[in-house]
Amino acid sequence: MDKNINKAPEISDFTNPNIRFFDKPWQMNLELTNACPLKCPQCYIHTEEPFEMSLKTALSRLQDGALAGVKQVNLSGGETLCYPHLETIIHECKELNMNCAIAISGINATKEKLSALINAGVDHIFISLNGSTKEINEHSRDGFEHAIKALETLTALDFKNRHINFVMNRFNAKNLPGMALLCERYAIPHLAILCLKPDSKNDLRFFPDKDDMVIAADFINKYKGSVKITPEPCFSQLKALLFSYGKERENTGPVKGCTAGRTTVCVSADGRLSPCRHLDIKEDFEHISDYWKNSEFLNELRHIEDHRTPPCHGCYFEEQCLPCQAIGLKLRNCLNTGMTQCPLAVRKL
Repeated sequence: MDKNINKAPEISDFTNPNIRFFDKPWQMNLELTNACPLKCPQCYIHTEEPFEMSLKTALSRLQDGALAGVKQVNLSGGETLCYPHLETIIHECKELNMNCAIAISGINATKEKLSALINAGVDHIFISLNGSTKEINEHSRDGFEHAIKALETLTALDFKNRHINFVMNRFNAKNLPGMALLCERYAIPHLAILCLKPDSKNDLRFFPDKDDMVIAADFINKYKGSVKITPEPCFSQLKALLFSYGKERENTGPVKGCTAGRTTVCVSADGRLSPCRHLDIKEDFEHISDYWKNSEFLNELRHIEDHRTPPCHGCYFEEQCLPCQAIGLKLRNCLNTGMTQCPLAVRKL
């Protein structure tokens, strides 16, 4: 395959305020399985019926994604380590010149299994952990001991691109200093802060309140330690707050907020396409490139800014914020509402 066919966008394109979406998908999420032995309170999977992406579908969509321009592949579940063909998929990503990241809870993450992923060529491993103590973590996640053991193993293996995924909620928001200390203790270079999404019952009661986000932003702004602490684009409210501190200077362009259908495409276990694993609007397109260019739903997502309603419309942070679109769709059955009960909403003077 011609290596130039998968050329990534320029770095400046990600923060260019004149760009809302890329003409080719940059990132693809493969939802490999819903199998998981854990019972996390925050779980968003709506069905207990087991599903698993066939290896044929996975390889076909990887090749299709490479032709469409995808440069980054994220592997997810369920518990991703329950999927039997991970090394084959990672190897294929490398053959197609695509970076590959995997998110895991830590369960079944033996030294042998993690070594196999590393030897296959995985670029990044994210461990999901929502608290620096078991008590804090178990409000929203199961498997604290498994996550800690996986962190220890990755550090012992000296795998450099190890990260923690931290989904902020009302129970753990003030635990950010503790999470930074935990990262320092296990030599984890990066703490990614993710936005809480509606769970399997479309419940979002424990979304962080304004004080939680202000305290978190203040800590990130003042933190001088060894850990890189970054909110993911989906947590646009926190990114907008950091913009007001002058810390998150790049909070413009297609990654200032929700990237669904703007830089990112998702492949479900049956091969159907959606903009994001949390936006359950799946479409049948033979090719990802056709989906990216011709999906009416993607076109609607890319023009939310032109049709937003209060509180997003008229908010002080409107130009620096684009909240998770799954929240408005799942809680209000409308994309244009944004987050109707956003705790950060402040009217412009």
